[in-house]
Amino acid sequence: MRLSTRIALVTGSVLVLGGTAIGWSTALITRNNSISDVDTALADSLASTSPDDPFGIVEIAQRSPYPLAASLVFDDSAPIPLVSQFTRDGISLMPELTTADFVAAQESPRSKSTRGGLVRVVTMSLGDGGWLAISSSVESIESRYRSTLALALGASAAIALLLALGVSWVISRQFRPLGDLLDSVREIATGTYVRKPIRRRAPREISELGESLDLMIAELSTAMENRIDSERRMREFLGDTAHELRTPLTVIRGYVEILQRETIVEPDVRNRALDRLDSESQRMTRLINDLLLLAQLNEAPNEPVQSVDLCDVLHTHLDDLRSRDPERAISFMAPESMIIQGRPDLLERLMANVLANVQRHTPPTAPVEVTASMSHDTATMTIDDGGSGMSTEMLERANEGLVRFASERNRSAGGSGLGLPIMHSIVRQHRGTLEFSHSPLGGVRVTITLVTK
Repeated sequence: MRLSTRIALVTGSVLVLGGTAIGWSTALITRNNSISDVDTALADSLASTSPDDPFGIVEIAQRSPYPLAASLVFDDSAPIPLVSQFTRDGISLMPELTTADFVAAQESPRSKSTRGGLVRVVTMSLGDGGWLAISSSVESIESRYRSTLALALGASAAIALLLALGVSWVISRQFRPLGDLLDSVREIATGTYVRKPIRRRAPREISELGESLDLMIAELSTAMENRIDSERRMREFLGDTAHELRTPLTVIRGYVEILQRETIVEPDVRNRALDRLDSESQRMTRLINDLLLLAQLNEAPNEPVQSVDLCDVLHTHLDDLRSRDPERAISFMAPESMIIQGRPDLLERLMANVLANVQRHTPPTAPVEVTASMSHDTATMTIDDGGSGMSTEMLERANEGLVRFASERNRSAGGSGLGLPIMHSIVRQHRGTLEFSHSPLGGVRVTITLVTK
């Protein structure tokens, strides 16, 4: 059952019950008011009658706005009618009363059934076992109450039913835009990440639901694009990995075939072959080690952290760079210490990769400026070089981690080509950020921000 139908049924049921209750209450109040008027007339008539002259009720009954019947009763003798009232069928409206009835009706009027219908009775004690009983028929009031109740209930039910139908129509109309959203959701399930516009004016809640659905569609679309891009990068990465592994394997296989094919190998050829076999095997070892490190970094961190002074790490690797490039101008500005919580081996590897890239991609005389600062919860390091720099597209790819293996020119420097992915993974594990941008020195600026705790 649709939600709109269910709401319409519930609303209609409530309206029918409410209308019935109102009709019944209205009829009941009218009945009780009419009976109260009769009781007032009976009480006034009784109050105007003296116990010493009960026959005065005859004159009082003539002035009463309601037809009254009165009779005298002494002990267990037959009642003596003073004022008689009969139905159209000739049935007396004075009921037969017991001693208990006389006592009960003395305080206030009581209802009593007769063959002619319901009457109200009030009594007065005359002393010596004598009683004066006065009655008035309320059968017309009861009849009017029953007919009014039936009419009120019927009218209330009819009105409530009409209102329920109207509410059902309004609800179904208000819920129609929700059907458009449901159609969009079904299309999203099939892979269409575009929501159809709502064809009708929608209530505020449904409009907000549509806006939330738009946000969800945008997130799904972005997630799908990221997934596709991630799969593409993974294919490129696996292709590059296979290529990088195949190259040294091809060299090793070639020299092995030479050594196997030649029965007598010249010493120079044998030494050259052994040197190439050794260098290519070392290159494969470095590549496999970097792949293993990258895989470990992408897993949930489980190694304990320690207090690490980033200034000591920077001093150590800058000294290594000075020793390798004595002609390079290197400046370093930092506080005395920058203590953070991290893994020393990974932070050492991070700075080694950053400065190794500087050495590989810049001339040995290109200047390098390193600045470091620390706030209450972050430590920031900026490395500028005076090399030829990178294009804006290459910087964007470096910031996103979309980097291919090193070119042939850089392979001779001993790199595996996994430096940037490893750097990004190390920084992410320390809850930091890594950014590449244009440097004021003309080359590349590397900005590393790490969380201290």
